[in-house]
Amino acid sequence: MPNRLIPFLLIVGLMTGCDFGSSKSAQRFVEIQAEQNRQMGELQQQVQAQQAALNEQRDALESQRQQIAHQRVHAPLVADAVLVVGTLLGCLIPVLLAGVLLRQGSQEPEAEIIAETLLHDLDQGPSSVLIPALGIPPVETAPRLTVQPSPSTPEEPK
Repeated sequence: MPNRLIPFLLIVGLMTGCDFGSSKSAQRFVEIQAEQNRQMGELQQQVQAQQAALNEQRDALESQRQQIAHQRVHAPLVADAVLVVGTLLGCLIPVLLAGVLLRQGSQEPEAEIIAETLLHDLDQGPSSVLIPALGIPPVETAPRLTVQPSPSTPEEPK
């Protein structure tokens, strides 16, 4: 008997116009659908914002990768250049030092010339130019001996 009751109630409900709250259900369904659509829009905006942030991070990583690759290429070049310059300076310093020492060695003739000039000036006696300029008092000198040439003498045979 319960099987016959269900179709009967259904037929009576349709005939009487009872809608069993379908308009309320439809209104509630529309509200729920609108809320879900709004939430879906918010989620899509969040996903797009996250994708934009990921794209910016990816671009920053790519820029860093290119910078590191550039450094890997150029760092050995700079290191090699520093090594070459250091080696060159290491080799040139002894050569420059030898040149300086050789140049100082060539100044000895100048010292000899100065010494000869001073001796010659001292030999001049009171008419010296340098001795009074230096403030050295003149030295009393003994009369000089002069050698006169002797008359020619015949040579003795041996």
